[in-house]
Amino acid sequence: MLDIVSITPVGIPSTTHKLPDNFTDIPKIGSAVEPDVEKIASLNPDLVLGSESIKDSIDKKISNINLKGAYLPTDSYPDLKVSLEVLGSAFDKEKNATTYLTKLQKDEDKIVSSIPDKKAPTVLILFGTGSSFMLMNDTTYVGSLVKTVKAKNVVTETMKTKESYVPLNMEDVTAANPDAILLVSHGDPTAALTQFKADVKKNGAWEKLKRI
Repeated sequence: MLDIVSITPVGIPSTTHKLPDNFTDIPKIGSAVEPDVEKIASLNPDLVLGSESIKDSIDKKISNINLKGAYLPTDSYPDLKVSLEVLGSAFDKEKNATTYLTKLQKDEDKIVSSIPDKKAPTVLILFGTGSSFMLMNDTTYVGSLVKTVKAKNVVTETMKTKESYVPLNMEDVTAANPDAILLVSHGDPTAALTQFKADVKKNGAWEKLKRI
């Protein structure tokens, strides 16, 4: 988001994701959840930006070096749009933010309008690592995208779960019998896919679903 509004930070978290070209040489401060406080201090920033979900832990760390933090909601697709607007306003980059958000809304409207007006498909979002899985509802990022394209998340619609992440329960999954399953990985996507395939082979309940 910083790149979108033409803001160049003095430091960024380490990541396996592809960065904008002009961000590749920016000093890394460790993970977003467990940053290197000494490294942050050495960069002498005026402000530390972070996700609202990790506010408490980051505040404790940076309070020791007399830095202030600003935290943005990032859990869902609507959250990210709001956060981009806030960044534009806070750093006098409203034009950049507005230009991007306007184009994004046009693209979103085009996609949504192209969706056939028929019964919405049901979707199960499986979030996992190489060792365990949980289910995601509409308040998560992928869940909010599913909702945006008019699909129905079985965790929200059928299981009536309000928590963002819930443990995988095969009885609930087979009862919901979704039209599609989206696998979202935390970390190594290959490891998550390998584990999912192994679970399908090991647990016969998966075979009862129409999309397995």
